[in-house]
Amino acid sequence: MAYLPTSYSGFVDYLLVMLPIMIEGLADESEEVRKVSMRNVKICIQQYGKKASELLCKPILAMMFDKDSRVRMSSSILMYQLVKEMENDIIKSQPKYINMQMKYSILSGMFILKFDPIDKVQIQAS
Repeated sequence: MAYLPTSYSGFVDYLLVMLPIMIEGLADESEEVRKVSMRNVKICIQQYGKKASELLCKPILAMMFDKDSRVRMSSSILMYQLVKEMENDIIKSQPKYINMQMKYSILSGMFILKFDPIDKVQIQAS
């Protein structure tokens, strides 16, 4: 899975299907599965952070409100990395990689996670 996004140029067409599956791995009981899932999503963010920002934002944003605290924590880390990959486009008044609605959704999601009942999630969302 880790090499697929970098070796297959048409992988961007499958992001909507594959990304939620990769993010689901963040909730697995096994630490190894969680590490592999995190690495795979990070690779997708590095490859497609600017080209397919909207496609990446939607599933990560949805998982930021998962019932599992590990998924919330990992998703906030991934969202932070995505924002960095987009050159902090989210803080600009007129972002070029995402639309304004997505910008507001990301900012409000990160704000809400700052008040998560789990301390580890709060720290990652800051």
